[in-house]
Amino acid sequence: HLAYGESYTQPNQLFNNSKDYFKETTSEAGDGFKIRLSSRGTAFADYDNDGDLDVLVINMDALPTLLRNDGGNAKNWLSIELKDQNNISGIGSIVTVKIGNLTQTREIRSGNSYASQNELRTHFGLGNADLVDEISVKWLSGARTTLHNIAARQLIQIVEPKTNSEN
Repeated sequence: HLAYGESYTQPNQLFNNSKDYFKETTSEAGDGFKIRLSSRGTAFADYDNDGDLDVLVINMDALPTLLRNDGGNAKNWLSIELKDQNNISGIGSIVTVKIGNLTQTREIRSGNSYASQNELRTHFGLGNADLVDEISVKWLSGARTTLHNIAARQLIQIVEPKTNSEN
């Protein structure tokens, strides 16, 4: 913090998870990574609804930096927004997407990063697949929702089914 004589400014870094190791890809990521600030948190969201994730970087003593992913989206994707009966955006629910024998799973959760929050929509990269065979949602309430044959390259909203409760 500048008031205390601390700056710690440095360029941000970007790493690609190659399954076996992390590879630094900062030099390929554009001019947004050349800025020298004291960054503390990040929030990931599809800010411009184009199917790829953008990054908002939280900085000390400076405005946040929006790093838009405008490189084009060569592969297919699916974004899913949950609406549950308690109006908490499906926090705690688990979403599973199946394409052939490939399965991807995401838990909807809050509190992702320091001083920031990722969007609650969940994003799935689909590669070259034009269609998702199955989407299943296990809601925090225990209810389940299953959808079949969902087209790629869209944002869909899934609403938790109402359950009959006995008092």
